[in-house]
Amino acid sequence: MDVLIPFLKLDEKTLIDAYFLNKVSFPYTRILLVRSSLKNMNYGEGHKILSPLSLSEIYELLKEGYSDLQKKIEEVKNKKTNLDSLDIIFSTLYNPGYYFKKREGGLTVAVLFNIYKSAYNLVLSKLERLRETGANTVFTYAKVNIANSQIFLDDNKDEVYNYLFSHDSSFRNAMLNVLS
Repeated sequence: MDVLIPFLKLDEKTLIDAYFLNKVSFPYTRILLVRSSLKNMNYGEGHKILSPLSLSEIYELLKEGYSDLQKKIEEVKNKKTNLDSLDIIFSTLYNPGYYFKKREGGLTVAVLFNIYKSAYNLVLSKLERLRETGANTVFTYAKVNIANSQIFLDDNKDEVYNYLFSHDSSFRNAMLNVLS
């Protein structure tokens, strides 16, 4: 039996997974469950439909994710400012290869976190507008299934769900529970 996952539709280009949002291990990664489009298939009968989280639950979970992200950004900033003695020696001798190799992981994470932060700001502002206006919440659904240890959403391999499935045990267990 196919399973239909609910997505909160904020506007034509913003959809939030309204089921798995509270089932990821690291709150700051919740932003990965926001997407810009779905295939919008006609599903017919015979599907298991998952119950969505409420608008207030979605909002609170994303605010918690944003707060967790802020803490992660501070941790990265603190790591970047704390140079050890070898960094100081090599920077005075100007060995950019050593310095950048040592710092590239932190730089990559910092850039990624800034992208997450921008996405959180955009999504949270849209959610706040929706809450303030009191407009009806609209949910749309997408079919999820698993084949050969790969997650498919509306019959297309989904990169985000596959990433979370392979890297997040809480998400993986929730997905397997839903699909069993």
